[in-house]
Formats: sequence, structure tokens, C-alpha cells
Amino acid sequence: MKENAFAQELYRLSKLTGIKNAIFASAVQYDVSYISKWMGGRSLPSDKNIDMIANSLSTCIMMSTDEREKERLIKEYQCETISKLQETIRISLLNAYHKTKDPESSLIDQNLEHIVSHCYSHIDENIIAIIDIFSMGYKERLLMGGICNGHFSFCEDYSEIEYDLIIDLNRISEEVYDAIYLIHMMTGLSAFNIRLYNSIEAAGKFIFLKNDTEAVTGILLPGERRLIGACYERSREEIGYLRQSVDKLRYQDNIVFQKSSIYEMVNSLLYERSLISINLRWVLGHATEMILPDDLFDSLLKRIEGVDTAELKRLHLIMQRVVREQGMSVMIYESVFSEMVVSGELDFFNHKIFLTQSEKLSFLDYFKELISSDCLMNLKLIAGYLNADFKYVTNPCIFLSDMVSYVRLENGRYQNNIMIIKDQSAKNIFKAFYSKIWNERDDIIIDDRKEIYKMVAHYRASVYFTEQINS
Repeated sequence: MKENAFAQELYRLSKLTGIKNAIFASAVQYDVSYISKWMGGRSLPSDKNIDMIANSLSTCIMMSTDEREKERLIKEYQCETISKLQETIRISLLNAYHKTKDPESSLIDQNLEHIVSHCYSHIDENIIAIIDIFSMGYKERLLMGGICNGHFSFCEDYSEIEYDLIIDLNRISEEVYDAIYLIHMMTGLSAFNIRLYNSIEAAGKFIFLKNDTEAVTGILLPGERRLIGACYERSREEIGYLRQSVDKLRYQDNIVFQKSSIYEMVNSLLYERSLISINLRWVLGHATEMILPDDLFDSLLKRIEGVDTAELKRLHLIMQRVVREQGMSVMIYESVFSEMVVSGELDFFNHKIFLTQSEKLSFLDYFKELISSDCLMNLKLIAGYLNADFKYVTNPCIFLSDMVSYVRLENGRYQNNIMIIKDQSAKNIFKAFYSKIWNERDDIIIDDRKEIYKMVAHYRASVYFTEQINS
């Protein structure tokens, strides 16, 4: 071997700590002669045992050194705290081993922001990734989710590119932020043919594969803004090995969202089931066909072609009854009303429609009537935004119930935007998210119906105001 990085790393650790070969041998339960051969560069551990050996050696070092020696190791490895030292040593040994086995692999800049930017550059191949995304810092997490400077990064159509992403939802710690991030991540990546999977195996991992030609790997530690042991691979053999390990985690039972369309939901009766289920909880982030007066609904229905108008009218009647009589809970963003004044855009069964001035008034008048009547709908208004990281992106719609729950992304394309929530962990996350905002976010929630009525009336008056200015 021209260069044995593993031998050099093991020798370096021996010199820094003063630990003898016999102690290392006892830790890994090998004869001391093996340690001598590894350190002398005359042989290497086997692939099947290297993970165990690296773990045992790093544990041995932590148990065999005093505080002064640990402080020296922290400086040597540029590690922030003692708690992260063992993992850093373990990864360093693994990285050195793979560098020795495959000289084509190379260490790269550990800055996580730079690494994510590199991963998303020159995208022309299918992507498979397993990433502990909720261990990333906020900025790096946003970049990984296709969000940069408050806006979605991917404006082009990448629907021909399959992107399978495996994450660990058990790592979620902030009920509101992480749920919102999850939705906006799916929106930001909806330019791809995206499939999201949930697996505890993603904990601590960063593996990003572009088909069979390129891989970036490393270890993610909670709160770190760098990728420990970041490594760039072009060896087809190593990439094939990585792909096999990731492929095992891609199966239907752990998929988080099932992609669908409004008409697939209508035809499969899922749309109707989502209306008649108990415990309905909606978050309306943009105007849709869900809450419309009869005359406006009929008018908009005439503008779209190739649909079963009788079926959509029937669903509208169900919606009307549900909204007025079922006591459902609805949170609606104030931006729904402000955007109605400015653009008049409405998502009508996934058809983008722009309302006329008279139709805008009809839309706002209907909400005024619902608020002031004996309608049983429990309504709250979200004034502003839930988190500043997402203040420049349009809010999604979330429809939760005990039978069918789904998210309606606002990706500007009105396609690839229906995500039926399949994973139980994800269902629990959105349930906790809704409860937290409904019950605890008094800083942004308005629940006084008189105050909500005043706000809607203000935006109705603004329709006249803007019409006069525009004319």
C-alpha cells in the first residue's frame, strides 16, 4: 500500500494518548499482533468488523485517558466538547480506513452549508439520500429542504428526476417549527419526483447518492454545522455498497406521504371521506374550493373543463353542511384575505383561477356571513406567520381528521401538491402541531369572532379601495 491512512491514524492516537498496543488489543478482543500489523501498515481489519473495531477503539480511548489528555484530543481533533469527542474519533478511524481501502475517495470541506450546495449543484441524475435532517442547524436544514433566503430554490421542473429521501421523524423536537418545516420541505422539493421515507436508521447519517456516479457521506451530530468525516466518493464499488445499504430502507410501509391529485382523491372517494370524518381540523393557508358560497362555486365550476360537474356539486353540498353543522375547527391565515384582495387567486380543485372584483366580494361576504351567523364552525385567525423562516413562502393547507389526513402544498404549479399522510409518526406530529397552535399560540391567534369579522370587513372594503386606485 502506498499510503495507509488507517495505520497513520491509529499510530497518531497511540502517541497522543500513550495507550499501549495491549490495551487496544484487549478492547477489540484481538491478539496484540494484529494491532502491531494495523499500526505498522502491514494489514487492515476486515470490512465486516471495522465498525465494531472503530467503536471499541474510540470507547477504549475515552475510558483510558484522563481529563488533561482528553483536552489535548479535543484541540487536536478540533472538537467542541468532550461529549462529542468519542464520536469524532470513531468517525476519524472509519474515514481513514475507507481512505486506505479506496484511494479514489477524498475528504472534503466539512462546512455543511457548502456540502448541501454541492449536492444540489448540476442535478441531472436520480437521487437517493438518507439524511438525519432534524439534526442539522436551521440554515443548513432549510437549504436541504430547497429553501434559500426565505424562498424556494428549485424553480425549474425536475419531475423526471426521482428523489428518494429517508429521514428520522423521531428526531423532531420542536412541534410547531419542525411540522411547518416538513411541509415546506416537501413544497421546496416538489419540483422533483420526491418520495419521503421515515426510518430510525437515518439517525446521525448523511448519505447523498447521485445515481451510481457520485456520493457524499459523513456523520451528523445534533446542532453541528459541519459534516463529521465528510467524504466524496466516485468509486462505483463503494457507491454500489452505499446504495445497497440505503435501498433496504425504501419500502412502502415506511413512506411518509402518498402523492395524489385532487381528482384521484375524488375518484377514490378519499376526498369525501376527508369531509365526513370526525374530528375535522383544517389549516387554510390559501383560498380553495372548500369554503365558497353556492353562486360563486357554480360560477367557477363553469370555467373548468373535463370534470364531473355533478359529483363536484355534490361534494360542495357536503362541504356546506360540514362547515355549518359539524362543529369543525378551522384556522385560517390572515394572508388568505389579503391575497384575495391583491391577486384574487383561488385554488379550485387544483385549477388556478383569478376572481373578478365582484367574485372577491362574494368570497369575503360569505366569510362575514359565516362568522356572524349561528354557524357551528370553530374559527380562529392566524395573524402574521408562524415562523420568520417561512414568511416569504405561501402557506399550505392542512386537512386533518381521524379517517383521512392530507396536505395541499402551495408550490405555484398546482401539480404534485397533494400529500396524503400515511406514516403514523407524521400523523402524530401534525396532530401535536395543530393542538399547540390552537391552544397555546396567543401571540398570533385571534379567536374573538368580532375581531375576525372586523378584519374580513376591512379586506372587503380594500377591494373597493384597490379597484378605485387601479382604475
